[in-house]
Order: sequence, then structure tokens, then C-alpha cells
Amino acid sequence: MNDGLIPNRYAKALYAYAKEQGAAESVYGETSRLAGSYAVESGLAKAVENPFLPLADKVNVLLAASGAAPGKSLDRFFKLVLSHGRESMLLQMALAYGKLYRKENGISQVEIATASEIPESDLKKIRNYVQSCLGGRKLECKE
Repeated sequence: MNDGLIPNRYAKALYAYAKEQGAAESVYGETSRLAGSYAVESGLAKAVENPFLPLADKVNVLLAASGAAPGKSLDRFFKLVLSHGRESMLLQMALAYGKLYRKENGISQVEIATASEIPESDLKKIRNYVQSCLGGRKLECKE
């Protein structure tokens, strides 16, 4: 879903800019929250893609959905994307940024799914085992 020439180019540009500003990690968290907001709130895409909603309102909606601060890297990125009419690709851009950030920072994303609840001690054992198999890469665990 996050594969595509345009979203990947925008994600690379955002990563380069955020890294230059020393904000790559915070932008990673914000783009992750934005992708989560798209998944939870079906009206987000409709609001952002609404041609009658002013640009400033769209930016405010996106800032709220991502938890980003006004005037920071992601705020400027949103303004750029919206000014080029690429708002329909924002979710793919956020996902592509996450993928690029994890690749550049040696992070493996793992999801632990079980049929029933298991004790925290067992989850810790699973995490430790997976971490030992990663060969020095960082582990990002979803449960």
C-alpha cells in the first residue's frame, strides 16, 4: 500500500529534511500517529481531500491527527504536499516515511499475535528471543 513513486519521493525528501533539522525521530512518531489516525477515523481522508476546506484548516486537521507542532518539520511538509495537490497520497507518504526511517535506523517491526492473553513474563521471553535473532537491530514490537 505504501509503494509508489510519488509517496516514496516525498517520504525521502521529508526524511532528509527532518534528519537535517534533527527531528527524524519525532517525525517518525508523528507520521505513525497520522497513519493510525487514518486507520481509526474514516472521515480524515474526506476532510483533507475536500476542495472546499481552506488550506489552513486542512493543515490544522493534519497537525491534530499527527500530534505535530505548528511551525515544525511536519507542518511545513503538510503545506508543501497540500500546495501541490497531493493530499490523497498523505497516508502512503506517512507509511513510506516509517518504512524508510526503520530501514535507515536498523529497526525491525514485529507484531506478536496470540490466540489468547498470555502473561507479561511470557511476552518478555518472546521479545528477548526475537531480539536475539535480529543480530543487533532494534526491535519495535506491536501487540
